[in-house]
Amino acid sequence: MPTHGVARTSWQGLAQVTRERYIPQVTETLVRGRLLTAFLRKKGRFKMNETGDQLTWPVMYKQTQPRQLGDGQSLIFTRKDHHKQAGIDFRSYYAEDLITHINERQNRGPEAMVKLIATKMESLKTSMTDFWNSQLYIDGYASGNEQSMHGFGSFDGESTTVAGDKIAKPGDTYGGVSTAVGAAGGSWSTDMTASPNASIATDWPFGGGANGQLDAQYDYWSPKLWNWSSTAWNNGGTTWKDNCLSVLRSSIEVQQRLCGSAGRPDLFLTESQMCIDLKDKLESRLRIQTPHKEAMDLGFASTILYDGLGVDTDYSCPVNSGYGLSLDNLSILSQHDELFKSWGPEWKTDRLAYIFLCVFLGNAKYTSPKFFFKTKNYA
Repeated sequence: MPTHGVARTSWQGLAQVTRERYIPQVTETLVRGRLLTAFLRKKGRFKMNETGDQLTWPVMYKQTQPRQLGDGQSLIFTRKDHHKQAGIDFRSYYAEDLITHINERQNRGPEAMVKLIATKMESLKTSMTDFWNSQLYIDGYASGNEQSMHGFGSFDGESTTVAGDKIAKPGDTYGGVSTAVGAAGGSWSTDMTASPNASIATDWPFGGGANGQLDAQYDYWSPKLWNWSSTAWNNGGTTWKDNCLSVLRSSIEVQQRLCGSAGRPDLFLTESQMCIDLKDKLESRLRIQTPHKEAMDLGFASTILYDGLGVDTDYSCPVNSGYGLSLDNLSILSQHDELFKSWGPEWKTDRLAYIFLCVFLGNAKYTSPKFFFKTKNYA
């Protein structure tokens, strides 16, 4: 049956005013309530009013190899293609609620209606906040996630990894481009006695380009996936608490060397037990934990500083996992002029109810998986 509008009632006008007051708080609570989104807002990483059905961007995967030049030598010019194209689509979620005709009749007083509408808005706020944050960690390509956001899991899949490997072998695709090292060519040194990953069989992510060649294309789209349970850390055990400082130190140094200052991670976020173990380890070594001033200024007093990195818990982070994030290389895109768009109350005759709707239409975009790292007990 088609739906029909009805004449605007006095309380519906009240409802509109109440909605306009509460719906902006959905976005505000989302942004301010989690360390990650608070930092993204501070850095201006929310991009509104995006258009189109597909987001594509050029990715520079290759550099020109300089040549030696002798006196009087003729120059050689060749055409070079240094770019690939990555692309993702936009994804959408909605949260809905309603006030039935019976509810409306039972709560006709202005104060009662305001409370009822506020309850509906609060419900949408809580639902969208908790759910949307959890989506930042999912695989947007996994079965059942075809309409879900591209979270970190969209590029952190691994391939062959064994207990003696310090790092897992990247084996995923993001934006239609493979994350495997060497997938686009390039070379890497093989000077270490034991490769960080036996299957990769080079010094990556340590070492560098082989024979003085440029190495940028070798890992231009590859995240670092550190295996915290590896036997190769030589810290007397294979637990996160045994190896956490070695893993973090390696992660920070490698990211800074391979990505430059633009790729240095801002935050390391993990689940609660791993964060507790890490803080215990730091306290046993340093006897004092330095607060992270930037996070404290945003209202997150529990965030600590380790080698320039903000370390804290994120309640949506998967168990046994931690993520190193370079926030200048992450954007949250929305096709609306705000993060969430809302409608209602609107009367629906077929439901005998006033409906409320809150929608997100957008996605998360990563400049390259190269600027991110993950740690997990891979093997």
